[in-house]
Amino acid sequence: MFALTRSSSRGLQPLTTVAKNGFNGHSRSYVSVANRVHRVTMFKMPKAEDQKKFLEQCRKMAADNQRNGTPYILSMVAGPVEEGLRTEGYTFVNKTEFASMDDMKYYESECPAHGEVKKVLGEITIDGMMTVFFKPQATGGT
Repeated sequence: MFALTRSSSRGLQPLTTVAKNGFNGHSRSYVSVANRVHRVTMFKMPKAEDQKKFLEQCRKMAADNQRNGTPYILSMVAGPVEEGLRTEGYTFVNKTEFASMDDMKYYESECPAHGEVKKVLGEITIDGMMTVFFKPQATGGT
C-alpha cells in the first residue's frame, strides 16, 4: 500500500516509510493500539447543558494538550452515551489513549489542558463517575 505525499518523486511513499518517518517527513511517535494505555471515564451528568459545556472543554483539551512542547494524547473521544437499558445512569464518556503509563500520570496530575477540564467538572452537576485504565490483552476488528 502507498500513501500520497509531496516528498517522493511520484507523490507516493510506501506505508512502511510513512509509518517510520511520518507524512512529509514530519515524524511522530507511533504506538500500536495494543501497547497503548486506554483510559475510560464515565460520568453521571444528568443535565444536557452540562454535557455540552463539558464536551466543548474536551474539544479544547484535544487541541491544546502538550507535554514537552508536543501533543501527547494519542487519541481522545468523548460524547454523551446512547440511551439504553445498560447505562446504569452514566450519561457521558471520555476515552483517552496514551503511549505510556507515564504519559497518563502526567495527564492526571500535571497537564494544564486536563486541569481546565477538571475546573469545568467542578462547575457542573456530576452525580458520579468511574475511571478505569488498561493495556489491551486482545485486539481485533476491521
